[in-house]
Amino acid sequence: MAGSDPTSTQRHADTGVAAELEEEGFEDAREIGRGGFGIVYRCRQPALDRTVAVKVLTSGLDGENLDRFLREQRAMGRLSGHPNIVNILQVGVTTTGRPYLVMQFHPQDSLDVRIRASGALPLGDALRVGIKLAGALESAHRAGIVHRDVKPANILLTEYGEPQLGDFGISRMSGTFETSTGTITASPAFAAPEVLRGELPTIASDVYGLGATLFSAVRRDELPDDVCAVLERAMARDPADRYASAADLGAELRKVQRRNGFAVDEMAIAGEAAPVESTPSRPKQHAVITSFVGRRRELADAKSAMGESRLVTLTGPGGVGKTRLAYELADRSRRAFRDGTWIVELASVEDESSLASAVVSTLAVPDQSNRAPSRKLADFLRERQSLIVLDNCEHLLAPASALVDELLAEAPGLRILATSREPLGIAGEHTCVVPPLTTPPPDVVHSPDGIDRFEAVRLLIDRARDISPEFTVTKENSAAVVQLCNRLDGIPLAIELASTRLRALSVTQIVARLDRRFQLLTGGNRVALPRQQTLRALIDWSYELCTDAEKLLWARLSVFTGSLDLDAAEQVCGFADLDRDEVMDVLDRLVAKSILVIDRDGESVRYRQLMTVREYGAELLAQSGDHAVVRKRHRDHYLRAATRMVQRWCGPGQATALAAMKRDHPNLLSALEWSVTTPGELGSGAELAAGLQYHWIAGGFLSDGRRVLEQIVTVLPESSPHRGEALWVAAWVALIQGDRDPAADWLAQSSALALARHDERLAAHSAQWTGIHYLFSGDTAAAIDSFERATAGFISVGDKASQLTTAFQLAMAQTYHRRHDDALRTCGTALELCRTHGELWAYAYTLWISGVTRWHLGDLDLAERDARAALTVQRSFKDSICVALTIELLSWIESTRKNFERAADLYGAAQAVWTALGTTVEAFGPGSHRDSLASAAIVVKALGQKRIDDLIAKRAGLTKDAALDLALQSPTAPVRSTAEKSLLTKREREIAALISQGLSNKAVAESLVISPRTVDGHVERILAKLDFTSRTQIASWVASNAVS
Repeated sequence: MAGSDPTSTQRHADTGVAAELEEEGFEDAREIGRGGFGIVYRCRQPALDRTVAVKVLTSGLDGENLDRFLREQRAMGRLSGHPNIVNILQVGVTTTGRPYLVMQFHPQDSLDVRIRASGALPLGDALRVGIKLAGALESAHRAGIVHRDVKPANILLTEYGEPQLGDFGISRMSGTFETSTGTITASPAFAAPEVLRGELPTIASDVYGLGATLFSAVRRDELPDDVCAVLERAMARDPADRYASAADLGAELRKVQRRNGFAVDEMAIAGEAAPVESTPSRPKQHAVITSFVGRRRELADAKSAMGESRLVTLTGPGGVGKTRLAYELADRSRRAFRDGTWIVELASVEDESSLASAVVSTLAVPDQSNRAPSRKLADFLRERQSLIVLDNCEHLLAPASALVDELLAEAPGLRILATSREPLGIAGEHTCVVPPLTTPPPDVVHSPDGIDRFEAVRLLIDRARDISPEFTVTKENSAAVVQLCNRLDGIPLAIELASTRLRALSVTQIVARLDRRFQLLTGGNRVALPRQQTLRALIDWSYELCTDAEKLLWARLSVFTGSLDLDAAEQVCGFADLDRDEVMDVLDRLVAKSILVIDRDGESVRYRQLMTVREYGAELLAQSGDHAVVRKRHRDHYLRAATRMVQRWCGPGQATALAAMKRDHPNLLSALEWSVTTPGELGSGAELAAGLQYHWIAGGFLSDGRRVLEQIVTVLPESSPHRGEALWVAAWVALIQGDRDPAADWLAQSSALALARHDERLAAHSAQWTGIHYLFSGDTAAAIDSFERATAGFISVGDKASQLTTAFQLAMAQTYHRRHDDALRTCGTALELCRTHGELWAYAYTLWISGVTRWHLGDLDLAERDARAALTVQRSFKDSICVALTIELLSWIESTRKNFERAADLYGAAQAVWTALGTTVEAFGPGSHRDSLASAAIVVKALGQKRIDDLIAKRAGLTKDAALDLALQSPTAPVRSTAEKSLLTKREREIAALISQGLSNKAVAESLVISPRTVDGHVERILAKLDFTSRTQIASWVASNAVS
């Protein structure tokens, strides 16, 4: 028995039986439901070490109730042993005279609960249930028993997904009890019309109940005509028009299976011998207990692979959903395999020599000879067109590979779908990597209405509603939902485990406790494998399958945040018990075992650990005694990289170096945090923070740079050799942010240190950024003087990169000091020097200020030429500051030309980049600010403030790349062709148009007066036809193609 039945015929409460049951040997009695005239308890039976369901008569011991209870006892006793009828294990009477029945416990509850939680069944599953229950009813009828209350709530699901008919409490046995005419004891929703009129139930009314049950259980959008015909006959108003027996109904359902390409199931009927070799059944029903979420692309890729290769292996980390995807693929592919599909679960097979025997057992191979199991399988499968799913192969790779290789060679009609954390490694294998579910970008504000387009969110909502049906995503919890899905890496198992905590915690509270995720994420599905019931158990299983070298590298790699490349892994992890030369091979094995994920970008290959895997490794590293050593090696690796970038900055590799640093930004912050918080490491941390000067400025990480540098210069002692550089880099970042006061203080300190230490390089940097402070404060004369002193210092020490940076800064000061000719000469010299060295970053800034100078002089064509050249260079760099300044310049030029619409559009694009950067043009001094205000005032006067506001709003949120495209007037993506538009049917175009208006699927269904499920199907087809992945893409397509 299972949980509560919301459609029970009667409900009588009784609370005094737990103690009595304990005296009978049943402990920890907990009420799980009420059926008929008694209460059902889940109990532990210590004597047999099992969990059972005990039904106790609690509604009074009057004659009728006692008769009904005993009738159920006798009926179930006569039918016990049938695979699709609930088995009675024991009967008894408590010390106070209460009769009880002991039955098997059904942890998966009833078909009714399954439908309410996950929706109606696919056609194949419903047919299978119907055939199995037809056999159960036929067996009961042949035993002279009419059930009289066939309904989904009385159909329980075993832990193997098999349906079993229960609750015979109002059944009638031939020649005994009969209910008074006019008394309705069955559930009205599933009762035959004649029973509702007060007539006695018969075999025909049980047939009607089974037909009504199937009709309520099956997805209506999947009903072929022949299925409709069978259900209509089973539910005919006149009993004479129905099938004569449950066996006849089951036989018709088997014909339907055969006609529709399903594997044909057998009916178990008492007194009839099963055929020696039955038609194989479809995969076990574990896969359909919960709804299947997302995976549209993975399903398509895997189905395509199955069409091309006879062996497809789904790989991926533990908990990513390989098994669930395999079950769904098997279910959707079953029509292609006329002789059936099987799922062989290998997780519990520990002995390699038992593998083939386990497959033999699952396939029910009839050969009982002493031949090798692999030969029995080969003979059994040789002439069959079949699919075998081998689930969880990772701990049996060698025997699984050998068996699969042999079977594929012997049975040409056989295809195998395997799941494993690493490939089987045999010829012809097609590997499909199963990624985590898609998650919302964490750095974007998401609307609660659109957030469920991401698979991880949909899964969370679906499972949360199983726990708490009223759960919904709101404005208040949407940010926490996004954070939860991202911090759990989109791993389905982790999300499902987290959802179980929603019984007692909010999403926000769960997120706050994720630092203790291995303690938090426990208590999963009790019928799942033990290793899938907690997150730690799942990772423990992966760890136990690793060699010592793999375990060691796993732990050491945990110091990396985000991703890493091979060189970083070798430099940081290759020491002591793991030589550097070994790292590449061990790294490759961790990828094969799905401990590491590969990210490819062209020729670039990077490795990444999912957060849960990384945190597990961090625990191992903390226990190993190597933590401090590995952290120091990690920091020193990135310190060397930062030093190289500064030393080689004046050359052609700038964009590549910046891109590499951007990829490693999480690692850089992690290394800096460790350095700042670890005694004795602050000096090296200061050296790293200062060495990342171009990363902070040109890479667009001003806020992170400011936070780290300010933290360091606040505590770094004056005696530190790195204090001076940290001070002027901190001042540089603060000045760009428009924060001049702290910058002035830090520059005064760095100048004093340079003087005290006679450090010519530090003095030059202090003079340079003091000049910027003057320039941004409006004192252009003082700025020019400082820049000239800095230039002399940089020439003296041979610092070409700083000399070029100072050059365009000097030109800017000269421009706003109205020394335009000097500014152009400075720019010309700097541009020539840049070309000589292949330097591009300062080159772009120099082109920008050259363009500003020419705009001041009224030479608009040359100003535009310089600006566009600067932005062309920035396509490689994407330095936000230079991009924003230069787009502003183009806006000024268009304003001067009286192209006011274009000027306003460019101005809006520039504001979008400034907003994302966290600063404004005002930070770059009163000269630039005046030019911006004056240009904007002209445009406002011409177009009006409202039009300007509209254009700015239109460009709000524009990305840097999009702003670059707009400024350079790059062609937009081509509009989809009319031929492509015709791919959609008229109804699909209607639905696409409604989606573009922001309507949900439910709202579309209401608008078109069709079912939500029909709309779901149309949306899936629209996405597939247009090769889209989101509703946003559909809306954009509708707009660009004028669909209505």
